[in-house]
Amino acid sequence: MTQSKEQQATKTIHDAIRANNVKELELAVGHGASVNDIDAHCDDRFTPLHWAAHSGSLECMHWLLWQSADMDAQTPKGWTPAHIASIRGHDACVQALINNNVNVNARDRRNQTCLHMACAHGNSFVVHTLLRGGADISHQDVNGWTPVYTAAYHGRLGCLQMLVKWGGKLDDVDNEGNTAAHLAAMEGHLPCLKFIVSVSRDTAAILGARNDQGDTPKSLAEQFYKENCCTYLDALEWEKDHPEQAENLAFPAHVAAYNGDFEHVKLLVEQGVVNINERDERGATLAHKAAGQGHIDILRWLIEMGASMDLTTQSGETPKDVARRFGQLGCLKLIGGGVDKIETNTNQYPPPHHHHQNESNRRKLTPKEEELGRAKQKYDELQKQFEIAKKNFRQLGGQFEEDHKRDIVEHESQKKIDEFEAQIEFERIKREKLESELDECRHEIARLINTLRSFEEKRLHTHHRPPSSDNRQHKHKKPSSASSKQSRRIEKETGMPFMRRNSDGSCNVLQHYAAMGLDDIGAASVNLKPSDLPQDVYSVVVDQVEQERKQDAANGLPIAKILEGFIKRKVIKQTIMTTNYGVTLFGARQQIGRQLRDIDEFPREHISEASSYLAQKTFISLRELFRETRKIQDWFTDCARLISRVRDSAVEWNTPLNLPVVQPYYREIRMRHKGKDIYDNFSSFARPNNNKQKNAFPPNFVHSLDSTHMMMTALQCARNGITFVSVHDSFWTHACDVDRLSQYCREQFVSLHKEPLLEILSRDLLSKYEFKSSEYARADDKQKQTMKLFNDTLQRVPERGTFQLESVLDSRYFFS
Repeated sequence: MTQSKEQQATKTIHDAIRANNVKELELAVGHGASVNDIDAHCDDRFTPLHWAAHSGSLECMHWLLWQSADMDAQTPKGWTPAHIASIRGHDACVQALINNNVNVNARDRRNQTCLHMACAHGNSFVVHTLLRGGADISHQDVNGWTPVYTAAYHGRLGCLQMLVKWGGKLDDVDNEGNTAAHLAAMEGHLPCLKFIVSVSRDTAAILGARNDQGDTPKSLAEQFYKENCCTYLDALEWEKDHPEQAENLAFPAHVAAYNGDFEHVKLLVEQGVVNINERDERGATLAHKAAGQGHIDILRWLIEMGASMDLTTQSGETPKDVARRFGQLGCLKLIGGGVDKIETNTNQYPPPHHHHQNESNRRKLTPKEEELGRAKQKYDELQKQFEIAKKNFRQLGGQFEEDHKRDIVEHESQKKIDEFEAQIEFERIKREKLESELDECRHEIARLINTLRSFEEKRLHTHHRPPSSDNRQHKHKKPSSASSKQSRRIEKETGMPFMRRNSDGSCNVLQHYAAMGLDDIGAASVNLKPSDLPQDVYSVVVDQVEQERKQDAANGLPIAKILEGFIKRKVIKQTIMTTNYGVTLFGARQQIGRQLRDIDEFPREHISEASSYLAQKTFISLRELFRETRKIQDWFTDCARLISRVRDSAVEWNTPLNLPVVQPYYREIRMRHKGKDIYDNFSSFARPNNNKQKNAFPPNFVHSLDSTHMMMTALQCARNGITFVSVHDSFWTHACDVDRLSQYCREQFVSLHKEPLLEILSRDLLSKYEFKSSEYARADDKQKQTMKLFNDTLQRVPERGTFQLESVLDSRYFFS
């Protein structure tokens, strides 16, 4: 519909800007209108630049800025165009003003800056742009509120998270003594209150802070009837009787990913112990755990290794959803689609060059020099406008030829990178396959060599039996000499079983258990006793389980017959490894079931029954093989269970080097928010998590011995001047010092376990937790019975076996 001439004549410059019509704007200015005219029909007395910021007319704003419109003009309320753009959420207009060096810290009549306005209206993109443009994050208005307090008061969670990330403080107070938690609780903004509590180091100080009227955040929430905040704060102060969320130790990789233990995650995945997309009981993968806790290095490695980012948990969340829920912006950006890239170009043009001269030395410029100076000044002005025009063109979505060429180069480079990464992935899979085949060949070579040596010994015993006792000793040396020559020949031909190496321990946890309990059978299976060939505890357990299966099959057990040919090292390796970490029968059944599902030939309908059968047989074999070890582990579990339940305390102890250790496992509170379960961890003020305390104490104590052995070996190497490097139980040094390191490693292991470690631990626990006679006097009969059981359990040190600890010094494969 066309306008009449009368309507066109009455249209003002402000109407043209509100319609985002640049041509009418140019026409109005050409007819005499000023770019700084005040709108008389507007109570706020807007200038054209105010209206451009209000309506988001970016092109009109560019044109007005080219015409040197006043960027600092204020309304009666003290609002500049930057204030208006921040209120309206026009991020592009704010960027245009910043490109022209606007004062982003200009104040209105309430002493509020543009950042206050953006936070009050929840414009998080504008907040990001202002912060990158140099906005003052700590400026206070007339109420003493910083932008952080403004965001908390208005419930703008996204703005609050961004301000805290940029260094905003939550522990300051306003003019009435309120903290950010007071304002969020008073207005009933539960998400903001939860965020403030989650990022605060001292939760008790935040919740117990009082303003000038003596109110805490909880009392303010009660005064203003904010039920959701009251419920949340009540749950933080008093723990409800919720079922414990016990840590499922059947998923060690998930625990490592949650705690940020990158090396442990990498070890478990690369050695095939767990699948990279393995799910826990809630359907979460390793990527979910890492993304929720913000462990970017683990998440990046999982993505590079091909982990799926599309798998969902039981609540329907992908790793990206988990990262967004916990505010992990780095992980969100790494996965993709989380954080918009906002680039703010703040080009600062150099001031014109002035020659400072004294009045006495000033000379008059020639006409040619004056012309040259005016031309240079005009060139600088046009160059500045040209740069601004280029930025405006790009801001409106335009693209220059140079931008197009750069995009083509980046696309080609990314394409080459993708091709190289695909090739690297192919080579990695190929290498893993070859390594697997090599391991099988080595195992077969070792088996054949063992068979060959047994055959040689039988042949020599049969055909060269000595006729007399005098000659027996002389004849007995020949098999040893022949065996030695044969060993050297096989070593030369294969390079396999007789190659000496010093790298890491043989199932180091079981080595410490066997040494503590002087378990003779267990020590032999983990290479504490000298032997000609390295022992493999996994193969020993597999052989025992296979023998049990054969007996059951002969007795007519159907599942034993079905499992014929399927009991392999890989099927029960993870269960054997995690037994030392307290895995339950249920967890072992899950682990074995996953391995059986990976075997295409195994019938799917028998997986459940077969996994239960193998889990029970594996546990029985381990108990028979490591009898003394199981006694010690059971004693550790009983002590930790009683300490956490009876004493209601976390388990603490001192290492042999007198370093204190505390298990920081406490209970969780589960709440329902928007149809999803949210778990809030308590601080150390909470009651201990009994299941985690008792399950984690045995492996944690043995790991403290492991670290003690490493430190003792490192100190011995330092005293003798050799280089020592270690990762967990892998010890490295220069090739010329390998034999010395091997000697020190064995000597320090023997020195450590010669100490009565179990008795020392018992005395340490009794000194911390023992019930005293004064406590007996105040207790009733039932309590006295519990106290007696508690003290007796801590004093009941398990009996030891008959293993000679000094034989470790002669064990070739102790650390190999």
